[in-house]
Amino acid sequence: MESHLFRFKYGLILSLLLCSPLTYSQVRLAALLKEAHDRKEDLVIRNLTIRIDSEDLSDLKLLNDLPLDSAGRKIIPFNVRFNNCKFPDNVLLENFNFEGTLMLYECTFDQTFGIWTSKVDSLVSWKSNYNEFYLEGLTCNRLIMEEGLVTNWMELYDITVHKELDLEAKATSFDLTGASFSLPNPTVTLTHDSLFRAITPTQMVDIFIEAEDVSIGENTFESESDFDLLILDFQNVHHVTIYRNSFGGTFSLKGSSNFVKIFNNQFNKIEYNDFSFPEFESSITWADISGDKIIGMFNTGNPDYWVPEADSAAYFEQMNLGGWSDDSWVPTFYFGQTDRELRYKWFYDELFADYYRMYLLFKTKGKIEDANSIYIEMKELYGRRLGIIYKDDPTLKNFLNWQLNRLLKIYTDHGTDPAKAIVISIYIILLFTCFYFLFPSEWDEFEFRRAKWKQHSLMKNLKTYSVHFFNSLILSLNSFVTLGFGRIPTTGFARYICIVEGFIGWFLLSIFTVSLINQILF
Repeated sequence: MESHLFRFKYGLILSLLLCSPLTYSQVRLAALLKEAHDRKEDLVIRNLTIRIDSEDLSDLKLLNDLPLDSAGRKIIPFNVRFNNCKFPDNVLLENFNFEGTLMLYECTFDQTFGIWTSKVDSLVSWKSNYNEFYLEGLTCNRLIMEEGLVTNWMELYDITVHKELDLEAKATSFDLTGASFSLPNPTVTLTHDSLFRAITPTQMVDIFIEAEDVSIGENTFESESDFDLLILDFQNVHHVTIYRNSFGGTFSLKGSSNFVKIFNNQFNKIEYNDFSFPEFESSITWADISGDKIIGMFNTGNPDYWVPEADSAAYFEQMNLGGWSDDSWVPTFYFGQTDRELRYKWFYDELFADYYRMYLLFKTKGKIEDANSIYIEMKELYGRRLGIIYKDDPTLKNFLNWQLNRLLKIYTDHGTDPAKAIVISIYIILLFTCFYFLFPSEWDEFEFRRAKWKQHSLMKNLKTYSVHFFNSLILSLNSFVTLGFGRIPTTGFARYICIVEGFIGWFLLSIFTVSLINQILF
C-alpha cells in the first residue's frame, strides 16, 4: 500500500512539473533510481533540481533495496533520461548496472559527476555542463558526449567501450588513461586495389577535445582493419601528450596544439594531413610511425579534395562515389603502395607532403637519425612513383630516373649514409682485384719471369703471387678512384675492364661526395 502511495505521489508531482518547464523542484536522486527500478519501464525526468545526500539514511536504504547483479552492482533495468535537470551536489555513482541508456540532456552539474566500477549499456551526454567529469572502471557499449562543457578537469580511467566511442567536449584538462576499446570487427574486408572506393568505416571513434591540457596514455584501441578510424580532433589545445597506447586501424590526428609529445605508442596506420604541428615544440618518436605507417585520408565529399588532373564527373565515376553532398563525410584512404594508387598524383603529392612535414620537424629538432630514416622512407615512396611513371611511359629517361633512385637506396640510403658507400666501394674494388689477378699486368712481368727462371714450387713462389695480388689491388684502386695511369698497364680484355671500373668509380664517388656533404651540412 505504501509503495502504491509513493508511486502515486511521485507521479502526481512529476506530472505537475512537466506542465511547468521553467519551474525547478527538488527531488532525491536515490528516490528516482528506486523509481526507475520499480516502474518496470523507461523513466524520463524533466526540469528538476536533483539533490544527493550520501549520509541520508533513508536515501541509503532506498539504494540498498535495489537488486544486485553477479558482480554486486545495483541493477537499473530500463532507460533513464534526465532532461534539463540541475544537480547542485556531487553525483557519484558507484557499483551500478544500468542495463539501458543513461541519458543526460542539457543538464547542469555544479560539482563532480563521477561513475565508478559500474556498467552502463549506453552513457549519452548531450549539451550538458559539468564542473568536473570523472569515469573510472566503467564498462559500456556506447560512450557518447556531444557539445559537452567541463569547467575543470575531465578524466577517464580504466574504462572499456565495446561498440561506440564519440566524445566532443571542452574542458580545462582532458585525461584518457588505461582504457580499452574492443569494437566490432569489420564486416567488409577491402584490399589495396579497392582503396579508391571510398567507404564508410565499419568502426569510427571520434574524440573532439577543446582543453588546455590533453593526456592520452596506456589505452588499447583494438581493430583488425586499416579502415577502422580513431579520430582525435584538438581545438585550442595548449599541450597534448599521447604515450604508451596501442592503436589498431587508422589513427587520425586533426586540429592543432602549441605543444605535442608523442612517444612509445604502437600505431598500425597514422594520418595527420589536417593537423598543424608546432615547429619547435613537437616531440615525436620516429620508431612509433616508421615502416610505411603514414597514410593519407581525405574527405572525398569535400570539393577541396577533388583531383585536379581529372574533371569531377570522371573522378567520382572512377571512385565509385556517384556524387557528393555538402554534409557528406566519406573518407578515402591512400596508402601509396599499389599501381592504381600511385597513378593518382594529387593523392601522392599530399602523402609525400605529409612525409616532408615530418622530416622538417625532425630536422628542426636536430634529430639526425630520425630525420634520415623518414627521408629514406619518403624517397622509397618517390621510387614507387617513378616505377609507375616508367611503366606507363617506358622511355630511357624515365627508366634512368627509376633506376637511379634504386641505386641511391643501395649505395648510400638516399644520401643519408656515406659510410655505407665506402663499404660498398671496398667490395667493388676487391671484386675487380680478383678479376685482374687472372690477367697479369706489366707490373707483374719481372716477378713472373724471375719465378719461371728459378723454377720454384708454388709454396716457394708465394711471395710472387702476393706481389701479383697487391699489384692487382693497386690497379683496381687506381682505376676506381680515377687517379690515371698515363698508359693502362695491362692488355687485352682487362684493359677494357679498367675503363669500365673507372667510370663506375667516378660515378659512385660523386654520389659519395654529395652524401658526405649532405651529412656534414645537416
